[in-house]
Amino acid sequence: MSDTYTFAPVAGLFGGSIMGIACAILLVGNGDILGCSGVSGRFILNPMSAFEGRRWEIIFLVSFVITSNLYNSWIVTPGQSEVLSETIPYVSNPGYILGGLFVGLGSRLGSGCTSGHGLCGLARVSKRAFVAVITFMGSGMLTASFITLYVDFLRCSPQDSLFSKPLAHILGLIILVSTIIGGGMSLAYAGRDSKTLDADDLVNEESALAIVGTDETIDNTAIARSNETKKYLYASIAAALFAIGLAVSGMIYQNKIIDFLDLTRFANLSWDGTLAMVMGGGLLFSAYGYHWVKGIGITDHQNAMTQPLKSDHFNMPYETKTVDTQLIVGNILFGCGWAIAGFCPGPALYQFATGNPKVVFMWMPANIIGIFIAEAVMPFFA
Repeated sequence: MSDTYTFAPVAGLFGGSIMGIACAILLVGNGDILGCSGVSGRFILNPMSAFEGRRWEIIFLVSFVITSNLYNSWIVTPGQSEVLSETIPYVSNPGYILGGLFVGLGSRLGSGCTSGHGLCGLARVSKRAFVAVITFMGSGMLTASFITLYVDFLRCSPQDSLFSKPLAHILGLIILVSTIIGGGMSLAYAGRDSKTLDADDLVNEESALAIVGTDETIDNTAIARSNETKKYLYASIAAALFAIGLAVSGMIYQNKIIDFLDLTRFANLSWDGTLAMVMGGGLLFSAYGYHWVKGIGITDHQNAMTQPLKSDHFNMPYETKTVDTQLIVGNILFGCGWAIAGFCPGPALYQFATGNPKVVFMWMPANIIGIFIAEAVMPFFA
């Protein structure tokens, strides 16, 4: 496990490598991108998309929640150490709310986060991802440094940062049980035969054969759902590994992020470079996964895959050169929120799953609001 308060290069590299392997497994196995903001955002905006077109995302979320709780119960206590330190930043309640709001707004407008743009986008040499990462890293560093120097109300004392452990355990148990039951019910609903699906419903069900309005539609829908079911195994493995990688690397702790982004810490030699090791290890293995995708990897070769193991196509953006205002604005906002609260969607989902009350009652509701605000303002960027 990563040292909560100091530079931990080995833990960062190891944990990041686990996350990179998770990205590669989901890509090579299912043909999908492991973007935490994308998975959670789609489910928040339109749960029906998971019921009918992207059922692997239900499995992903269930596996992530279960693994987070198991890891938390056996190995770590999320977001709160037994020993408090006066030398690291602690996020205030307003910081949780503003951070969640800006991350939700920014990740939705910017079409990604540290996993989608960082671990996956950079690995496939995407120009959009490169611009996004440079933008949210720059925005995050400026914001974190500015907060340290001038904005006291977004930080708090160590004592004020504490939350009730019994309440966290209760919330974590409620979320765990609700996720398992809800996931099972969702899969049961999604498995029902339906004669009302149209072409748009089938896009994400690997259904290139379905022809709406003919006798073949129902049969092809069944085939599409069968193909989607094949994705469950790799989705569950990728989610479990990603949750473990977050915890091992220490990225579930806000101060690891803030201490990386806050450039003022160079002055007293307290800058924490663990995140750089996480990104390095993650990119190494994620890029190796993309190496096997025909037309996407850095180099093409005769053994490159034209389709993943459990699907008939890779479900990813092949256009990597479009950079627009929405991408820039979104990632500026995302970087601000990331620096304010120290959470991006993956670590926040881990903290939510394990019952951190400040994430459950402050960061996550604000994040959801931010996602819906982003949907409302998107037309202005068209």
